[in-house]
Amino acid sequence: MVYQQTQRWLAAGCFATVAAEHLAALKTALQQNLAQVEAQQRALEQRLRPQTLEEVKLLEQKLQEALEELRARKAELQSPAEPSPGGPPPEGLSQ
Repeated sequence: MVYQQTQRWLAAGCFATVAAEHLAALKTALQQNLAQVEAQQRALEQRLRPQTLEEVKLLEQKLQEALEELRARKAELQSPAEPSPGGPPPEGLSQ
């Protein structure tokens, strides 16, 4: 509402102290809204965290599995193996 009033006054050319007062009110309203959004964000972040020991253990297991997959892929990439189907031939070889 304050924003709309300010926009109307600015459009009408009212750049005097009245517009400045409304800009200050708009700034205050925006700061209050930002504080509310940040509080909601903190609450959401808290709800998304694991809430039980069982949830923590499950996430830990999934992370361990993902880490094992990454280590296997890393080993594949580090070893000079045969090219994958459809991939480019190793350097020095032509098809």
